Amino acid sequence: MNMKRFWTSMLVMPSILLAGPVMAEAFPSRPVRLVVPFPAGGVTDILARTLAQPLSRSLGQVVIVDNRPSAGAVIGAEQVGRAPADGYTVLPLPLRWVLCNLTRSIERRSRGTRKSSRMRI
Repeated sequence: MNMKRFWTSMLVMPSILLAGPVMAEAFPSRPVRLVVPFPAGGVTDILARTLAQPLSRSLGQVVIVDNRPSAGAVIGAEQVGRAPADGYTVLPLPLRWVLCNLTRSIERRSRGTRKSSRMRI
């Protein structure tokens, strides 16, 4: 190992070691929101509420289940899309809903037609 590389690594190493604890924030430091885009009492709502309690215990933070039904889940999805990308707002969706909308989007693109919609996948 040459001396230039040795001294460079000696100068860089402390900055890397000191930067880790400064940059890291304990997650979660505030309540987590599960935005359920379906009516209360539905399967997705029941699953979200069932998962919220153990999730709250394991995270050590409150988990809020927020129902935003209407417009085929678009309103709830838009609300989560507009939220900061920090992991505190989560959108639980059934897999069939995601696959159905993804398939429709692919079919429209392959036909060359595009319907205007608020949500793009």
